Amino acid sequence: MTVATEEKTVSLPQFPDDGILTHSSTKEWNACRRRYYFSQVLGIRRAYDTEPLRVGGMWHTGVGAYESGMPIDEAVAMVRQAYADQECPPYLTPEEYQVEEEKVAEMIRGHHHRWKDDQILTSIAVEQYFRLQIGR
Repeated sequence: MTVATEEKTVSLPQFPDDGILTHSSTKEWNACRRRYYFSQVLGIRRAYDTEPLRVGGMWHTGVGAYESGMPIDEAVAMVRQAYADQECPPYLTPEEYQVEEEKVAEMIRGHHHRWKDDQILTSIAVEQYFRLQIGR
């Protein structure tokens, strides 16, 4: 697709599957078109998430739960259960996996402690998806 602006014409990337534009899909597309195809179109993924993805996903799960109205202790318990439901990656010892779980639990508690009395912002929705056509 080509978009004309007052200054110049810009070519925008076209996703071959007309898929959902996410940070991950855009990052894959920009890094390598073949990697994008394997991961975003065919759905071929690593057997285990990397630590940053796993920790970030668990953190978002817990924070999203308590920001949606769940008591903080239940949100942390939900994350602990999610860790229990997942298999420990083979490149971590069970102790390292347990330390990671504890780290995420305390990150969630720390976030809650810092922002629980905030009167400036109120959560309306957590992880809200939307579709938006971009420059056609």
